[in-house]
Amino acid sequence: MLVESLSGVRGIANIDLNSLVAQRYAAAYVRFLSKGKKGMLKIVLGMDTRESGPSIKDAMLPYLACDIIDVGMLPTPAIAQAVRHFKADGGIIITASHNEPQFNGFKFLGSDGAVLEEKKMEKVIETASKMDSSSLNSFLSKHALMLSKRKITQSRKEAIDAYRNFIFRIIGKKDLLRVKNAKLSVVIDPNGGSGTLSKHILERAGVGVVSLNMVPGNFSHRIEPTQDSLFHLSAIIRKQNAQFGAGFDCDADRVEIVLGNGRMLSGNELISLGAKHILSKSSNPKKEAIVVNNATSILIHDIARQYGAKVVEVEVGESNVVSMMKKLKSSIGGEGSSSGIILSPQTCRDGILGVLLILAIIAKSKKSIGALLEGLPRRSYLKQKADIDPKKSSTVMEKILVHYRKKKMGMKASKQGSIKISIGKDAFVWFRMSKTENGVLRIIVDSKDEQSSQNLMDEAMSLVK
Repeated sequence: MLVESLSGVRGIANIDLNSLVAQRYAAAYVRFLSKGKKGMLKIVLGMDTRESGPSIKDAMLPYLACDIIDVGMLPTPAIAQAVRHFKADGGIIITASHNEPQFNGFKFLGSDGAVLEEKKMEKVIETASKMDSSSLNSFLSKHALMLSKRKITQSRKEAIDAYRNFIFRIIGKKDLLRVKNAKLSVVIDPNGGSGTLSKHILERAGVGVVSLNMVPGNFSHRIEPTQDSLFHLSAIIRKQNAQFGAGFDCDADRVEIVLGNGRMLSGNELISLGAKHILSKSSNPKKEAIVVNNATSILIHDIARQYGAKVVEVEVGESNVVSMMKKLKSSIGGEGSSSGIILSPQTCRDGILGVLLILAIIAKSKKSIGALLEGLPRRSYLKQKADIDPKKSSTVMEKILVHYRKKKMGMKASKQGSIKISIGKDAFVWFRMSKTENGVLRIIVDSKDEQSSQNLMDEAMSLVK
């Protein structure tokens, strides 16, 4: 089944996501960008390392009536920066992110390199859904002149240089020098994905790198980086006496940090450590805002209170976080529920930047990552998935609302489909049907201790079985 949402489009390559779908979306995106624009458009085109990527690109090219900067196989954050670097009108990333190899998809970017905001993405989806063979032929006829005049430029090396320099500027000269002088080392596992670029960037920063699974497109384990798929890293970390290990998803916007004892940092801890680092350097932390999605742990609020900063919650979705960060001129944000940290002026989650940030924190504090984690307030954050018949999802969600309403719990049900149940001020239960995995209900629980969280999760799961 083809999944179309504000996060992008995903489906099984050559079945759900076939050539016709690629053509429809290429034409729809060009039509969207063309509104109110005079002259030739310019977009950046890139992809992750899936085998189906080149054939999908070939299907899209005849319908991209614009100049194209082709940056080839690169991480999503590097392609986002390429949009800004080349002053393009937008960008297309052919990727299915953390989905398994048989899947592929698209992420559509605006001129700022960010994924299109929800209303804009809805317009692209709506236009694509109305396109058939006749309208596609009409599109080709209307844009024949532009297609004959367009330029396609291969610019992977320039895009890599631009991205490396960009994230080095975000980390800053002082912190980069500390990292270099500290002689730190990490173990990386891009698992054949576009995160292979991390080796080059980390070594340029003076970091010792032990690399695994570096052949692009050769996936040695599940693409989604989890405790199970990255279990093998802990022994190598100990053997190499490295600070930690890093596992990326296929387009490297996500990273999971693993310690030598097998413990994995949560996205909430990653954002919290980053927030402490950013706020500690701020001249006026009370004016700072941390933007997170509404499934992010209360841990972030605990950190913000230490510095007098505020936390602003938005609906799940990277574009929602980025939009609010721009509005508030926020330095840091992210989605604790999906290991995503966003550092301004980057406009997406960035796994490689996340690794460098943690190394900078270690170098500055002169503490191990384990010691840094000990300094964070205690929380117990649990995540589970439940398989739900999509036709019965509304019934299940209503059942959830009725159950907690009877218990007189505070609750927020958003138009985007999430339900957040507040358990006092220090705990919550969160439900949402996945926008990228068909028939999957995501459940998240956050509280101060493990037993309370497990009890809340057991209660939540009993409602949806």
